[in-house]
Amino acid sequence: MKKSLLLLLILCVGILPLSAQDKISPRLMDSMNEALEANSAVAAIVILADQVDMVSLDQTLYDQNVSLEERAYTVITTLQDKARATQPQIMDYLSAKSVMEVAKVTQFWIFNMLMVEAVPAILVELSERGDILYLDLDAELQWDEPVSSAPAALEFPNGMNTKELVFRRAGAWGLARLLRRIRGR
Repeated sequence: MKKSLLLLLILCVGILPLSAQDKISPRLMDSMNEALEANSAVAAIVILADQVDMVSLDQTLYDQNVSLEERAYTVITTLQDKARATQPQIMDYLSAKSVMEVAKVTQFWIFNMLMVEAVPAILVELSERGDILYLDLDAELQWDEPVSSAPAALEFPNGMNTKELVFRRAGAWGLARLLRRIRGR
């Protein structure tokens, strides 16, 4: 049964239009194949094709010389409006699916995208939609472990301390300027 499902997905992917195949990242495709064997869902990032043109918006706000508060308000509301205008169609489509097919959906507006935890067949169907730009694996982030929790050393291996390093980096001009500031002139 599992082999036939895997064969069916491979067949479906094989007959997908090239643009739909290009919409699924290789690492998501690998996870989808593993999920088929395990009969489980895959967490994917679904990036919508309709995005806010931030370069144009930035240029417009710059040309209008708007304040930082107005700029922040305009950017945030523009991003939220775009998500409100484009995401409901996909949300309706996913809501019509069973809980066994679509386990979880999270909407994002800062970048017009969804996090969808679904079976591979649903992700393939999403890739065929014209309003979807790209699907990628929603991989768990792994933080770098700290090398040491001890405070930084005040002395460097070459024997120079931090004050010496600051003055040496400042150079003659910087040092003179710093000394004038200290003296108040």
